[in-house]
Amino acid sequence: MPKMVRFTVTLNGTDKNPFEIYGVKQNPFPQVARYEYTALNQLLANLAAEPIRDTDHLRERMKGADPKFIDGCCERFRKGEVVKFDIQFPEN
Repeated sequence: MPKMVRFTVTLNGTDKNPFEIYGVKQNPFPQVARYEYTALNQLLANLAAEPIRDTDHLRERMKGADPKFIDGCCERFRKGEVVKFDIQFPEN
């Protein structure tokens, strides 16, 4: 059985960036500190911080990601709420 890697996805459907109170734009710490996950870490940090207006805006910000991942995020997105869920996939 392959070793799995897990990430927590946070979608900020509110109108405020929760990290601004700390003087930063987004969480500066990666979830998995490995080079091959840099782009995913940056995307997830941005989705957790910067407010998402609607699913069209979410799709635009996720451009280039796997279409299934984008669709799953759009299904879970809730305007006015912060939604969290975990994803996992086989390690590279």
